[in-house]
Amino acid sequence: MKRLLKSVIVLVLALTFVFATGCGEGSWDKDSVTLKDGGRVISANGFVAETESYVYFINGKGDSGENNEFGVPVKGSLMAMKKSDLDKDADKIEQCIVVPKLFVASDYTSGLFFYDGYVYYGTPTTDKDSSGTAASTVLEFMRTKLDGSGDTDKFFKTDSISDVYRFVEKEGTVYVVVHDSTKKEIISYNTKTKAETVIAKEDVKTETNETLNVVSFANVENAGDVAVVYTTKIFSAPYSEEEAQFSQYTRPTEKYNKVYAYKVGDASAKEVMNGKDTGSQYVVNMVKDGYVYYTDNKAVSINTAGTYAIKLADLYAGGTATKLTQAEYASDANLIVSLDEVYIAGEGSGQIKKSTLVGDITSAEKIVAKVNSVTTLLFKDGDYIYYVNSSNYLARIKVDNVNEENPADLAEQVVSDSTVATDWFKIEKINNYVFYSDNSEAGCTYVKFVDVSGEPVESTHDDGHDHEQTEKVYEFKGQKQIGKVAEADMLVYTNAKLTAITESLENGVLKLDTYKEDGETKFVLVDGVPVNKAVEEVRALYGKLTDAQKKEFDAANLEILEKYEMAIKVSKAFYKLYDFDMLTAEQKTAKRADFESAKAVVEELKASDFDYSAIRKLVDNNLNWYYQIASEFFA
Repeated sequence: MKRLLKSVIVLVLALTFVFATGCGEGSWDKDSVTLKDGGRVISANGFVAETESYVYFINGKGDSGENNEFGVPVKGSLMAMKKSDLDKDADKIEQCIVVPKLFVASDYTSGLFFYDGYVYYGTPTTDKDSSGTAASTVLEFMRTKLDGSGDTDKFFKTDSISDVYRFVEKEGTVYVVVHDSTKKEIISYNTKTKAETVIAKEDVKTETNETLNVVSFANVENAGDVAVVYTTKIFSAPYSEEEAQFSQYTRPTEKYNKVYAYKVGDASAKEVMNGKDTGSQYVVNMVKDGYVYYTDNKAVSINTAGTYAIKLADLYAGGTATKLTQAEYASDANLIVSLDEVYIAGEGSGQIKKSTLVGDITSAEKIVAKVNSVTTLLFKDGDYIYYVNSSNYLARIKVDNVNEENPADLAEQVVSDSTVATDWFKIEKINNYVFYSDNSEAGCTYVKFVDVSGEPVESTHDDGHDHEQTEKVYEFKGQKQIGKVAEADMLVYTNAKLTAITESLENGVLKLDTYKEDGETKFVLVDGVPVNKAVEEVRALYGKLTDAQKKEFDAANLEILEKYEMAIKVSKAFYKLYDFDMLTAEQKTAKRADFESAKAVVEELKASDFDYSAIRKLVDNNLNWYYQIASEFFA
């Protein structure tokens, strides 16, 4: 789904990007941290965290190859903003960089972790490799104080920036549990004692008959003490160096395997399932929302396989699993709220179905929402399911909406005003606010949020073809972009904003900003005159470019910007004659000063280097008409 530019770009461009006060690029210091005490942590699972007083967020999708010296990073750094400012205009939100390091480890199933005034994180090391350059693919675990003091403790490293890990606090100690993909081992690290324990290791040459096989981590919000579940491969014979000389050699294995669960703080993992007696090969399909989903494939018969679900804690304690009656729905692609509540949707399906994993599908399965398209189901919040549609916009729809009286609850409600990043952390909701990464060119993968507590407004959209769709779509207004744009992104950001203005022209006309009130379209007025905030924003962005970037902006782009500014100047002058044809003769005469002012602007335009005709074509025809009839009246 592509929404019409006339209803989209204005929203995007009406946003004034916040340049975080006191947070200069590459010049961070502790005095620039104005937000020092966020209070108790409420949630911290991904790129956004909520505390009593603040919202902490990662400032966009950074690049691990950038300079990660403390104090330098802007994009990808950790920022804080006041929760009490969420309802304010974007440029009135108090925010700043609190940890100027790159939060770019590519395990997007992990996220921000706070404890005792510190943030714990993985980041590219600044150590040099053999060539003397920063080894940016090496992942280093550390913690930094959140109060701006800059106090940082370094813990240990693994060789891959994509290694999967979890921070877990237990009895006042924070542990890092990581699957080191290079060493092929699960490590548990005690950040207090600096003790590193190898929990399991993949080693085909091991003298024992058992080796690490498949590793599955718990969700961050459900990790608790049990952070990781893994299966092992059981060998049926010792490793043969002699036979290994032949390329086809594979160490023989048994027809069964084992499953282990590791609880942080323990010296070793606990064996929780052993398939020896039953000839079972266990496959852990996923660990999701506190449950372990696994399949038991018995060697005695291909028809005896069964898929089960069990809570992590129960698995560790030796509890009994529940056999799934609808095992095909136990998929990460589906939205599993509980074992008896699962939602299914597919590309082009036109619907979202509710079903069950454990009950009778005949009575449980039903259509709960009709949609245009769904690519990714995200989460259920209240009566709404949030998802990414086929155009990569974040949207939501009310479940059981088939017979709703409210038109907005029968339709797709578009939450984001841009495409969203689906290869980063999951989209998050804090209270009434949904946070996402703007994946459009103009957004440069920085963070936006929007309040979804109000009613969305009806909007038109198209599907990328030459015809307009007839189904109704509703969208939320008031997206706010937060954070600080890194200097390296400023030129791209400014160019994209200018391009978006050009693409938003309606029949070649540069519109002034409007809004709807009681079904009537009205101009947005500032000091009594209409505005085009998009053009003003691009001029402000241009002023913030470096001299080198201004040269790259080139003369052609600057000429376009100046042309738009002139058209807006003419539009504002003509606006003072608004509805001139509807005025009485006395009222028209009283407009002489406004006419003379507009006439002076026209004379200025004619005397300039601008193409007079081209500028007038950019002005709304109604405004041109008012000036024309005023000219005839005062002739």
